[in-house]
Amino acid sequence: MQLGDELYLVYTRRGADNDHIFRHRAPLFAARVESMKLVCESEFIVVGEKSARLGNFGVTSYKENDAVVMAAEWMQPIGCEIYGSDNHICVKNISRMSLAHSGCFGCADIK
Repeated sequence: MQLGDELYLVYTRRGADNDHIFRHRAPLFAARVESMKLVCESEFIVVGEKSARLGNFGVTSYKENDAVVMAAEWMQPIGCEIYGSDNHICVKNISRMSLAHSGCFGCADIK
């Protein structure tokens, strides 16, 4: 995703205490890209995990300094709802201004 003149990659990965999630499909992370390399110190969680894997996710920029990340919980395996999953759709607004101040974002849940 592009925020101003900075480029960020949104991705999933191993090593985030997420071995219980198929293909490590949650949480979603983002980090700044410089010279075709991730800046590890800039990594932050965009969408957390509640033991359900996240299905396909989408990212779109809608202003020069703002982007939206959308993801939905995929309620597998059976029983993952006991950890807080509820099949919600998460729409996160990420702004360059928010990154500069805290790196924390609210989540608008759509059920």
